[in-house]
Amino acid sequence: MDWIEKLTQLSQRAASTLRVKGALTPILWGTVLLTPTLVGATYIFRDQPALQWFFAILAALPILTTCTGFMYFVIKAPEKLQSETYQIRHETLQIIQSKAASVSLKPTLLEALISESRKEIEAKGEEVV
Repeated sequence: MDWIEKLTQLSQRAASTLRVKGALTPILWGTVLLTPTLVGATYIFRDQPALQWFFAILAALPILTTCTGFMYFVIKAPEKLQSETYQIRHETLQIIQSKAASVSLKPTLLEALISESRKEIEAKGEEVV
């Protein structure tokens, strides 16, 4: 098995196990896929300086785009850097907190909202709702 096949399998395994989906995830994947390809093209065209510089500049663009996007979200909307699951849970807990005085909730329901999955509570034999 050559190194290209190993790299392909590794990237497929990494893509299938990705769980966090934030605002920068698509940009990060573009950077991960484009930068090595363009650096390779820079190396292939090392005998032609104009093409070498062209591909080198193109290789730097995804990295600069990712860094710029990250800085934008850090300053303007840091909550977008969190995963979608985290954002949903955070909003749910804020709603519960604002309504806590008028509604009584079971502790197991709160634990289900905070925990990774409802299966953990159901495995204990408790009712979630």
